[in-house]
Amino acid sequence: MTTRELDKVNGQIGIAEANGTPRWFVTFDTFHSKYYLVYYNYTTNTVYQYSGTAGSWSTRTQLFTTVGGNSTMSIATYYQAGRIDASKFIVGIFYMESPSPSTKTSIKFAQEILPD
Repeated sequence: MTTRELDKVNGQIGIAEANGTPRWFVTFDTFHSKYYLVYYNYTTNTVYQYSGTAGSWSTRTQLFTTVGGNSTMSIATYYQAGRIDASKFIVGIFYMESPSPSTKTSIKFAQEILPD
């Protein structure tokens, strides 16, 4: 996927859900030649995923909710998905969370196990 294609996806998500300031990261599954775009909607404290290839993206899937977030928060995934066994693979996620502006920010870890 080119930077231009990712910018287009970023723009669509940003306009639709985050008032122009999206927080997202992409992981590539080399076995299936598929991208997993993990998106942090800090206005609803929800982490979503889109998956697919350039021009063929899935609908939004909710992965989990967080305690609190704001426009300074970040999200990232491992660069590539990893195989667990012959029928499953995993996308690792790490993100920032803060229950309120007066508390310290935490780094949280999550994983999504996907069927083959």
